[in-house]
Amino acid sequence: MKARLIVAEIGIPFLLFVLIVLPGWATMVLVALISALGAYELLHAAGMNQVKWTVWLAMAFSAVTPVWFYFDGGLRIFTGGLFALVLALFCTAVFRFGKEPAFPFTNIAAIIFAAGVIPSMLSCLLLLRLAPNGRCMVFAPLAAAFGSDTLAFFSGRRFGKHKLAPRVSPNKTVEGALGGLLGGAVGMLVVGLVAHFGCHLNVNIGIYVLFGLLGSVAAQ
Repeated sequence: MKARLIVAEIGIPFLLFVLIVLPGWATMVLVALISALGAYELLHAAGMNQVKWTVWLAMAFSAVTPVWFYFDGGLRIFTGGLFALVLALFCTAVFRFGKEPAFPFTNIAAIIFAAGVIPSMLSCLLLLRLAPNGRCMVFAPLAAAFGSDTLAFFSGRRFGKHKLAPRVSPNKTVEGALGGLLGGAVGMLVVGLVAHFGCHLNVNIGIYVLFGLLGSVAAQ
């Protein structure tokens, strides 16, 4: 818990500084770094350190994706690049068949997810920041996720008695999950109020709360 609080005390002000104070290119750099690290963590967890060049390739593709979206490079070329990556992976699997270290289909799936899906999702945060009123709207997914995670953690520690999925995550409880739903809704409620009164946007608060609930479900 102490480690989480320290990370929050340092990370949240830094994130706010990047998203609010600095120009859009700073968000691009941050998203590119997070995408590359996310790709590495996923492939490391999947035990793919044996074929190291594929890990580096996935990290490079992940880092380039937000840069590509920032400069509006076009979806067709991005799709073509992803297709070339998939083709290269399948060719690698064919030519390495029966050799060590093995390069099974599960490795291909993990690399595609790490190199394509993760940075594409994170790039949505960048596109939100670059949109009109982006400095306000970019906090919507963050509020839903952070609010859900924070209240789920504290409500689970305080009230948690019934295990939610002990074989998947032993510490998660039903009470914590319900607290997470409330946290996501409250987080988006705050964003909606700030958007309405602070940014003078015409928003539907009820829709914001609904997105908070859905965001909490997705986050959990």
